[in-house]
Amino acid sequence: MQDPSHSIGADVLPSPVTWDKVRQSEVFDKEGNKIIFGDLVKDKRMVVIFIRHFWCGNCQAYTSQLGQQIPPSSLPSGTSIIIIGCGSYQPIQAYQDLTNSPYPIYANPSLSLYTALQFSSKLAGSKKGEEKEYEKDLGGLLSRTWTSLKNGPGKNFGHVGSVGPKSQNGGEMIVEAGE
Repeated sequence: MQDPSHSIGADVLPSPVTWDKVRQSEVFDKEGNKIIFGDLVKDKRMVVIFIRHFWCGNCQAYTSQLGQQIPPSSLPSGTSIIIIGCGSYQPIQAYQDLTNSPYPIYANPSLSLYTALQFSSKLAGSKKGEEKEYEKDLGGLLSRTWTSLKNGPGKNFGHVGSVGPKSQNGGEMIVEAGE
């Protein structure tokens, strides 16, 4: 249960209690190695991107466009980007191959980061006319669903139970060195 006194939003920093939970959360790399999130971001300036799930067509487009429009060589010195999905580690390599992401990708199957940061869980997409740039060429609901099925179970059926909850939303967070 979330403590309403520690509620966070897009423009509010996590409380010390929430940040402790975030730092103690476990993530996994594409080989299945467990890493404590706080160790991953310690003493670094990092943009952390939380995707919906590994078969989400919108997230695939976002990740692909991110790597194309903001290559690692264009980041300010000492800054890095990582991507975290809410499924298990097994789909990471397929996701990285599909999106051509130059950034490391991790999994948080326990959803501990998503829960601590209070990311919502809903299936609603962007409203008509409010689509993000990366969504513009994805087509309508049927087209997006077909693409997700084709790129997900169509190519990697063995990952059916490990991609993460379909309704879990993501977000972005910037971590500064020393925080």
